[in-house]
Amino acid sequence: MATVGDLAGMPQPAGNEGRSLGPVLRGEARAVRDELLLAYRDVQRALVRPRWKLIDYPRAGRRQLFDLDADPQECHDLWADAAHAETRRTMQDGLGEAERAAGDPLAVGR
Repeated sequence: MATVGDLAGMPQPAGNEGRSLGPVLRGEARAVRDELLLAYRDVQRALVRPRWKLIDYPRAGRRQLFDLDADPQECHDLWADAAHAETRRTMQDGLGEAERAAGDPLAVGR
């Protein structure tokens, strides 16, 4: 609804939490959000930012880190690569913050 209203030149109704994809469609922006929290049941969480993607498998105690600019198909896991320790830490912190902000029950105790 937000996108259609935006493209038609209408203001967004009060209380509507949707975001318009208009800026992306018009070529004014690459994305609507700077980051995205993804969740699948209680087995997977992911934080996606323009360049990086962190996938967390809390039940398995495993994580993966991908450089989406260099590896858009996510074939090369960089989690164990010491050269990406700072990115790993930043993305881990960001995932925890996003989970807490979303009220994710898996964020408790992490």
